[in-house]
Amino acid sequence: MADHQLTELDEQMTSEAIQVDALQRRLAAVRSVATSPCGAVTAEVDSEGVLCALRLAPDAVDVGAEELADKIRDASRTAHGDLPDRLREAVAKR
Repeated sequence: MADHQLTELDEQMTSEAIQVDALQRRLAAVRSVATSPCGAVTAEVDSEGVLCALRLAPDAVDVGAEELADKIRDASRTAHGDLPDRLREAVAKR
């Protein structure tokens, strides 16, 4: 392989590595957020689907423990269910 071909290959590999790094950073920054219909609970999951934030409205505890737990689970599931769309959006960005 000629020196200029090696240089071109090296430049192409460097460019692709930069693109991969940028994609990894975009994916790592992805979050999916869902709020319960009544607004009492907001759940946020990170790019791996891990619950990373949970916000409760001041009156959220007024509904009782079981109903609050249901609202938390539902908001978490919704946020998790929307995650693939958020990840696709991050991949589609250039």
